[in-house]
Amino acid sequence: MVRIRPSSAFLRLLNYISTNTISQGVNFPIKNIIFHKVQIGGRDDNIQCRDFWNIVGRAGRAGKETEGKIIFVIKTDNDRKQYLKFINKNNIEPAESLIYKVLHSRLSQNAFSDYMSILSETYLLDLLSEEIIGTDYEDIIEKIIGNSLFKIQIDKHGLNVEPIRQEFRRIFKSFEDDNTTMEQLASYKKTGLSLRSNKIMDDFIVEKLLDLQNFLNEDAYLKITEYFIIFLTENDISEMENYKLARLELSLIDCLPVIAGWLSCASLTEFFEIWKAKTKLDMQRLHVFISNALYYLYPWGISSFLIILSYRMSLEYKDLPENIKIFHLTLNMD
Repeated sequence: MVRIRPSSAFLRLLNYISTNTISQGVNFPIKNIIFHKVQIGGRDDNIQCRDFWNIVGRAGRAGKETEGKIIFVIKTDNDRKQYLKFINKNNIEPAESLIYKVLHSRLSQNAFSDYMSILSETYLLDLLSEEIIGTDYEDIIEKIIGNSLFKIQIDKHGLNVEPIRQEFRRIFKSFEDDNTTMEQLASYKKTGLSLRSNKIMDDFIVEKLLDLQNFLNEDAYLKITEYFIIFLTENDISEMENYKLARLELSLIDCLPVIAGWLSCASLTEFFEIWKAKTKLDMQRLHVFISNALYYLYPWGISSFLIILSYRMSLEYKDLPENIKIFHLTLNMD
C-alpha cells in the first residue's frame, strides 16, 4: 500500500524494489539507489535520460539524508554504453510544451481545436468563477500565456501565439454558454476531465442514481466498478482512451473478474489464471493492462466517477463509505 500511505509504509521498509515510476514525484527518504536494469518492461526500450536523473535525485533528499549513493550495475558492454549515455547530461531530452507541439504541428482548425480542448480545458475550468463569468477573459488569458512554457518556446521558434489565445477565448465562452451550474462546475473541477466528459459521466450517474445509491448504502465497491466499466463501454470518453489498451481488443465487461481479482489481492498465479480464462491473452499483455488500465486510467476514471456521484448524493467525498472511498487507490498500489 505504498502509494496509499507512502510516508508510513515506506519508513518500515529497508529495501524497496521499484519500476521507473519512482521518478514520478515520490518523496521517499531514500539514501541509496541501485540501477539493476534500465529496460522498460519486456521491451527493448530503455528509460529516458531525464527519467534517470529524476530517479537519481531521489537519493539523499534534503531534510532526510546529507548525501546519497547511486550504484549502476554494469555486467555487459551494453550496460557500460548505457551508463556513459546516462551520465552525460548533454543527452537529457528537452522538455517541450504539448501546447507548443500542437501549434507547431500545423493541424487543421478542427483538429487543433480538439487538441487544445483536451490539453487546456481542465485547467481553464479550474480557473472559472462567478466573478469572471461574462467578462471578456482577456486579463486571465494574458496571465496564463505570460507565465507559460509554451509562450517561451513559441517565441523562440518565431510562431504566432494568437491561435492559442483564440482557443482560450473559445473554451471560456463555451463554459459561459453551457447550462451547467456553478455547483456542478465546482465538482467537475476536481476530476481532471474535460467539461464534455464530465457532463457525459454526470448524465450516466443521474440515470443510474437509484442503483448507485443502493451500492453506496451497501459499501459495494465491486458494483460501483461494474457500473463504471459499463459507463466506459457505452460512452466515448477521450481521457480514458489508450492505444496500447485498444490494441489488446479487450471486452471490458469480460475484464470485470480480472479487476475483481486485482482488488481482492488474488495470488499472482490465481490472477494470471483469471486473466487467461477471460481474455485468452498472455502475461505480456497482462502487463500492458495493469500498467495502463489498473495503475493509471481506471483509478483516475473511478475517482472522477465517485466525485460526481458524491455531488449528486449531496455528500462530501470524505463521507463516502470506507471501501468505496479508497478502493480506486487500491487499483494502482505497488
